[in-house]
Amino acid sequence: MSRIRYDNQGGFLGADPGSGGTTITFAVAPDFATITGSDYIPISLDPGKSSFEIVWLTAYTASATTGTITRAAEDGTLWPAVAHPNGSWTVAPTVADMGVRPWLPMAGGLLNGWTDDGGATGQGPCSYRLTPDGQHVELRGLLNGGSGSAFVLPVGFRPAYVQAYGGAANPINSNTPSSLSVSVAGGVAPTAGSCSLDGIVLDRKSVV
Repeated sequence: MSRIRYDNQGGFLGADPGSGGTTITFAVAPDFATITGSDYIPISLDPGKSSFEIVWLTAYTASATTGTITRAAEDGTLWPAVAHPNGSWTVAPTVADMGVRPWLPMAGGLLNGWTDDGGATGQGPCSYRLTPDGQHVELRGLLNGGSGSAFVLPVGFRPAYVQAYGGAANPINSNTPSSLSVSVAGGVAPTAGSCSLDGIVLDRKSVV
């Protein structure tokens, strides 16, 4: 997965993607090459407005006026997916380009009875991000009380092969060792009722 950057690219949207749409429509086709594999182009929607949002253009064919986007791709808490009537777009540096990667909330929330109990131990909220060097995916937080997959990592943050981690600390249960597996579909599944995500890092070389 590579982050593709372009200089002096911007314009207006040809249609409002709404708050949940995954198709971006450009009023005029941008000068982008066809996106291949898991590469993406970060695009800022409505820069300078309260409706500001960063999306990732993940599928695009050269000269087209539409493409596929991942919504609220960089900090969905501060800049959630919202409607963009009469919207504009630009390719501009974001915080991620400055070497500081924002923590992102778990896509789709927590599943199967798992809760975020980091507050009980002073740990950060359950979230994930690219490391500053852009080579790894880092997890943090404390999961408690569920079974099966606790959450699903989005495309671009998933391993190409099953990743298994042993000895994840369990602060709620006297630091009893736990373990964790990450599937190729992005499912993150602890094997015990409580599991710390701090220190879990996926090798970016094996991420798809």
